[in-house]
Amino acid sequence: MILKLDSKRIQLARQAEQTVHVRFRMYKAKKRWLIAGAALLFIPAFFQPGHEVKADTSSPQTQVTATSQAAEPATSQSAVTSDQATTSSNAVNATNSGEAVKASSAASAASSQTSSSSAAQTLTSQAAVPEQTTDASQVASATSAQVASGSGAAQSAAAADQAATQAATASETAASSAASSQASSAQQSASSQAQPVATAAAQPTVTANTTTTDATVDGLTYSFDETTKTATVTGHDSGATLTDINIGPTVSYNGQAYTVTAIQDVAFFNLSNLTSLHVASTVTTIGASAFAYSKFTGGITVDNAAVIDKEAFAGVNASAITLNGAGNIGESSFAYATITGAVSVAGPATIGQNAFYGLKAESLTLDDEVANIGEAAFAYETINDTINVAGSATIGKNAFYGTKATSLTLGGKATTLAETAFGYARITNVTVDAATISNQAFFHLFTDNLMFGPDVQTITGGAFQFIQNMKDLPNINGQDNPGNQIPTLTIPANISVIDGSAFYGSKLGTVAIADNSRLTTLGFQAFAFSSAMAINLPDSLEQIGDQAFYGGHLIQVAFGPNLQTIGDLAFTEFGPLQNVDFSRATALESIGDSAFAYNTINNAIVLPPNLKIIKNAAFVGNKIPALTLNDGLQTIGDSAFGYNKIQNGLAVPDSVTAIGKYAFVYNSISNLTLGTGLQTIGQEAFEANIILNALNIPASVTAIGAKAFNANLIPEVAIAGTPTIDQEAFSNNRITVLHAATAVPTTPDALNQNADAYTDSAHVSLRDLFSVAISGVSQDQIVVSNIQGTGVAFNTATKSFTMPAGTEQFSFNWSLKAADGTTYTGLYKVHLNDPVIHAHDINLFTGQVWKPELNFGGAVKKNGTEIIEIPLSDLTWTVTDQNGAVIASKDRDGVVTGSVPSDQVTWYTVTYAYGAESGSAKIFYNQRLAASYSVTGTQTATATGQPITVDLTAFSLSLGDGFNAGALQLSDLNFFDASGNQIAADALTKTGVYRVELSKAAWARIAELTNDAGESAANYNFTGTSTAQLIIGRTATGQLNNSGFTYDGTTLASQAPKLVLNVTLSDGS
Repeated sequence: MILKLDSKRIQLARQAEQTVHVRFRMYKAKKRWLIAGAALLFIPAFFQPGHEVKADTSSPQTQVTATSQAAEPATSQSAVTSDQATTSSNAVNATNSGEAVKASSAASAASSQTSSSSAAQTLTSQAAVPEQTTDASQVASATSAQVASGSGAAQSAAAADQAATQAATASETAASSAASSQASSAQQSASSQAQPVATAAAQPTVTANTTTTDATVDGLTYSFDETTKTATVTGHDSGATLTDINIGPTVSYNGQAYTVTAIQDVAFFNLSNLTSLHVASTVTTIGASAFAYSKFTGGITVDNAAVIDKEAFAGVNASAITLNGAGNIGESSFAYATITGAVSVAGPATIGQNAFYGLKAESLTLDDEVANIGEAAFAYETINDTINVAGSATIGKNAFYGTKATSLTLGGKATTLAETAFGYARITNVTVDAATISNQAFFHLFTDNLMFGPDVQTITGGAFQFIQNMKDLPNINGQDNPGNQIPTLTIPANISVIDGSAFYGSKLGTVAIADNSRLTTLGFQAFAFSSAMAINLPDSLEQIGDQAFYGGHLIQVAFGPNLQTIGDLAFTEFGPLQNVDFSRATALESIGDSAFAYNTINNAIVLPPNLKIIKNAAFVGNKIPALTLNDGLQTIGDSAFGYNKIQNGLAVPDSVTAIGKYAFVYNSISNLTLGTGLQTIGQEAFEANIILNALNIPASVTAIGAKAFNANLIPEVAIAGTPTIDQEAFSNNRITVLHAATAVPTTPDALNQNADAYTDSAHVSLRDLFSVAISGVSQDQIVVSNIQGTGVAFNTATKSFTMPAGTEQFSFNWSLKAADGTTYTGLYKVHLNDPVIHAHDINLFTGQVWKPELNFGGAVKKNGTEIIEIPLSDLTWTVTDQNGAVIASKDRDGVVTGSVPSDQVTWYTVTYAYGAESGSAKIFYNQRLAASYSVTGTQTATATGQPITVDLTAFSLSLGDGFNAGALQLSDLNFFDASGNQIAADALTKTGVYRVELSKAAWARIAELTNDAGESAANYNFTGTSTAQLIIGRTATGQLNNSGFTYDGTTLASQAPKLVLNVTLSDGS
């Protein structure tokens, strides 16, 4: 609340002063009597029973003599503070209203604090938002309106008028004593509302025997305590011109030395044209608003003060502040101060709430004895240079919230930072050497350089969430702007733990961890949603917590020899991660749920030797082309490697006991071997692969889940043990040989077989076409139906087919009902012309790589009565599309041309040929998988004024899906400056950071590539990003005409009064 004084109230105040003499004149008008009575409550120092005051105005210094009568016993109503219980000779001089104000300083403080205290009460709430707009000049202006021209009487009159009005309303006709009582009550109520913090604690209660005297010495007014021989500075002589204020340890008055111990409230409020202030070490208390909004051209030095009260220096202007040995620095005591130089706080100080809120200064230093920094104590301050917190302080919530500075050095082993202590601060360089950093201590910090000192051992949860550099650029298409990144975050060797969410959402480029690091633990979400694209995990690392890099942007990661566990979702980044290296992770035992899920990992994975558990979905949804499982592995979780591109063979070691549901679904595994320790195979574990080999289920297996091997090309199954076999476990294969005499299928387990046989009319019995021994039945129990072929019939007695001469092929459906009621079904195609080349149709899923052996069923030639097998390598083959156009082929010299695209839902025809013989079959496709690319690397060059030479080895191009672009060529790269302008390679002369992208020539070259599966890159849509940069900087060389320059760590001494340094930048400027 801000009090404004109008002319009527000023007039009433002056009338009140005129009525305040040694005695009240009881015959005054009733209202004026009430006003004066209320004024008594504000200015009790005007009346001191038993004192006769005489003033000699002829002397340059007012001389005060006092005669004392017996003091009346103090009562609960008359007991006041020492400053209030004073008698001032100047106060009774009607011509000196300014001295009357100083005599009534306690009352003035109560009024003057109304607005500034209200402002201070809002400081903490303001610190909860990122910015503030309060102008210190507005606060000073509003507050100074209460003390216009230094007139405290105007304040007192305003408050007195308000109190008198309340009293008059209560009883307009009451006796004067009753009216005074009501006025007193009203004033006390108003005072309690207007003054949120009591200041009486700093003013000892006067006893009945205390005698005080007010006087002016050297332009300053004092209250002298005759009993304790101490003095309180109450203000200054309004007639004197103040420049330097030097409050010494003692003051002499009437030949007696008094120790100066206090400065009264509002003693020097809102003064101008001051040069400097020095407060001696004997002064232990500086009252509320004592120097508030005063303006100094020089410095403020306080040698010792046990208490600097509320708003004591609020809004001051000065060249420097030096606090030596301050004890309690009160609430808002330096709020909105503007200091052109340094602010230094020394001694075992406790800095109160909002104490330096909104401070503007050149630098800030808190020494090693500062114990506590209160809530929002330095919030929204602006420091042009350095903040140095040297000690072991407890730094409170929001203490430096929204602070702006060039650098921060935070030291001390025991320094403790509370929540959001530096939240939303903007500090160019930050060095942290505090042992305890609380959750979100640096929440949303803006900095270009973050460093950690040797005392930091643990970076606690959430400490640096959402940090970024100083630029604060807008997002691009909803994605983080790379310009917001802190280029490199260095984690020194002394840090052993980075706790949960420590760098959550941080905008980083590279995380560089010291080679000799002691880091053992990365906690939950430690770098989740961070933009960091590179990190070197140290050999000391033992645990990576759940979601440690979730939603991140890492491109590759390698693990060290001491890593034991990788937590759930640890590297689930949804795209960027392309390469993982377990080659040195010899201690790794567990990979958590979805640890690497849904990335674009495209390198072959070799699992480390001591890995025991791969949890659910650990590598699901990547592009892993090959996988080697380690001996010692025990469990493969659900969907662990589902939806990848694993090709060729997979050997499950004997140590594995369980393969979970969907563990290898939708891959391109063509050869599978199961270990002898395997016990359970989950639902759809190997569904939708291209397994070609005969499958042996070891005796150890106890359960095979539904559709476990569905949709493959398996020709034979042999089950050695007695497992339970769930529904359609072997459906949609080519199985004609099924041996599992003691197995117990729970539902039909091998439906819809689609097999081909190549024979002659003499070999078409069921025993020729099938080999069945399962659940107590054999091929003789097969029921034949739906025969397709002219004249073809089935003889149920001989279990054989008959057909007319010249029949080339026929087909039939079959079913087999086992003793336990289980029914098996399938479609069989029989080729009777006994072709030299056997080919059959296959079904593939998009993304699966076609190989010539998939449709090839074998080839033979006759040499008399001898049948000789012909290998596929001796055959030529051609693949045509639906229009008959050739898309891939192999000629007689073994030269392969083209490849079969796998990115569309379509079909192709493959034709194998040997001499005049040939055989054809269909290739069916049903889906598409995209390929990825990334351009990485950074070249740093020095500007010389001439075009720099591009170092192609500094950059690399990675392609997914088995493509290899080889070494980059200069024509592959385009360079763009910060404005997006393309710069030719031979015009790269200016300093700056250039973005590096692939050129059209590069894409034309990539389109001509063929991957390791024989596929053409022209049939792929490549998606990805480039993070490559070319940085052209400058270096400086200098020559000194005198020594005295520190160079390469050596300081050269100098006796010269002046040093001159001539600097030439490498680009010639």
